[in-house]
Amino acid sequence: MSITCYYQNVRGLNSKTATFRLNVLNCNYDIIILSETWLNASVYNSEIFDDRYNVYRRDRSSSTHSKHKTTGGGVLIAVLKTLPSQRLNSFESDCEDLWVSIKTSRGSKSINLNICAIYISPPVKRTILETFIDKATESLEQIMLQNCNSTFIVGDFNLGGIKWFSESNKHKVTNKGNNLFKTFIDFTHLNGLNQLNNISNVKGNILDLVLTTETNLSAVNESQFPLSIIDSYHPPLIIDIPIPSTAYTSPYYAKAKPSSQTFANVTTHLLKQLLIILNGSMNSMHALTSIK
Repeated sequence: MSITCYYQNVRGLNSKTATFRLNVLNCNYDIIILSETWLNASVYNSEIFDDRYNVYRRDRSSSTHSKHKTTGGGVLIAVLKTLPSQRLNSFESDCEDLWVSIKTSRGSKSINLNICAIYISPPVKRTILETFIDKATESLEQIMLQNCNSTFIVGDFNLGGIKWFSESNKHKVTNKGNNLFKTFIDFTHLNGLNQLNNISNVKGNILDLVLTTETNLSAVNESQFPLSIIDSYHPPLIIDIPIPSTAYTSPYYAKAKPSSQTFANVTTHLLKQLLIILNGSMNSMHALTSIK
């Protein structure tokens, strides 16, 4: 059993709603993920999707980090109503990311498929990337503690300086002096994420990434029937997601080869948690002393 997911950076839907909706009517994708929707509250979900889908949106106008630029951007996830789904607002950062949990089943097994749609606008700022990475790592930690979970992070990261290869999830950073790329690679290693998309754009780069905690790797192919006009920098993708017959838990740190900076970040995080616990204990002791 598998779920078919369509992804595309559509470079704006406002002037293409009628054509896009018609194309959606002629397909039966389980999940549709879009980045750079450029949508706002004046465009209704019914203008772009029929009633087979539950539609989740995070338009740029509703993103806190983009308060000084409210046009462009935006991400969307549409899920067939036959698949129970819900938005995970608590997982979302102050960037343009959208998280949805989808309940699937195979036999007697119930499996939660967590989908994150992400768009990071160019030029990528380290503060923005780290904001997303920090929150995503926190969310992945929560997911790891639960059984029967699988996670996919899909979207346009605009990190063309990383060359990805199909063999064993290998990569090559073309500008080794750029800590931005190193930070992102550390994030994938730390969380045991595989990058599955190897379809290059017209410039030979891969801007749209498909990251997953799955070891039963999905197939990613270029779509031959795009839902919207193709941007040469963003080939549309079909992601075939197999639903495992057994529960899956991410091998946290199992594949990690993080840098010393990553270890420093992890250590800082653990120390903060320890201080919170110690402060809580001290407050409790103080309260008991006061009672006496």
